[in-house]
Amino acid sequence: MTAVAVRKALPRPLKDPTIRTVLRRLEEKGYLRHVVEAGAFIYHAVETREEIAVKAVKEIADQFCGGSLEAVMNLIKAAAKTRLKAR
Repeated sequence: MTAVAVRKALPRPLKDPTIRTVLRRLEEKGYLRHVVEAGAFIYHAVETREEIAVKAVKEIADQFCGGSLEAVMNLIKAAAKTRLKAR
């Protein structure tokens, strides 16, 4: 998406230079890449949501569950039960 499209999608207004700075920094950190189409920078995520989610689950498993994915699944089940009770 373009910087203009990002601005329109945000829940609060930010100025174009701010958005462009954030996009540039995200690209420098390896989260985004861009192509130029008709003179406009079109930004794309480097990883899919699923890839990012997998990394996050692995980090949770490593940090809080001693690397055990089974322990993570138990946390997810407990969270789901809590959520159902809240409804």
